[in-house]
Amino acid sequence: MPRKVILALALVVLTGCRRGPAPAPPTPTVPAPTTAATVELSAADIEAYIAVRNRALARLEETLTEVEKGRTDRLAAVLELLPAERQAAAGLGVDWSSYTATREQVARLRSRQRRSEDTQRLLLELRSARDDLASQLAIARDPASRQFLEAQLHTLAGQIADLEEARELTASEQSQLFLLEAYRAEIALLNGRQERVEREARTLARPPGTPTAPVN
Repeated sequence: MPRKVILALALVVLTGCRRGPAPAPPTPTVPAPTTAATVELSAADIEAYIAVRNRALARLEETLTEVEKGRTDRLAAVLELLPAERQAAAGLGVDWSSYTATREQVARLRSRQRRSEDTQRLLLELRSARDDLASQLAIARDPASRQFLEAQLHTLAGQIADLEEARELTASEQSQLFLLEAYRAEIALLNGRQERVEREARTLARPPGTPTAPVN
């Protein structure tokens, strides 16, 4: 990868890693939750989140089936997950603000994990570029060339140090991601169901004769 591109990517990652504090953790009432002041997600929080999404998606799937069979024209309702989630939370006795906090925390943690993985890959590129510059410096004799290479190495050293710090997940993030891993299959299944419902609803909403986009 060209050195200029690597340096630009480093700046992008560093900017993305400097986020504000995480949202307040969830406190669903069913099953027994953690307290609102707690930062850590608990198994109860995640199970309540999964239960709400499962019921909301089941309702949307039922509505979609009714639309497909011509029993209702409420197609717009299938495209709106939020009202279905709110209704599901109320039916399960899960506090709405706690549910949304859990949902946001799950998304934030997954995003943080992806950024950490991306940063690790970029670090490998920067370290390779640093080693290449060091090799060039070792054989450079022209003072101007050496000054240029030394400046580049100094810049890379600072970027590598910043990225190494930004890459590290906190102990809290690590423990919550470890907990989420136990529910990975269930959450992936819910995501797949939601994508299918949205895709089929969009297909039904198209005027007759409109070509459908290929599914990736």
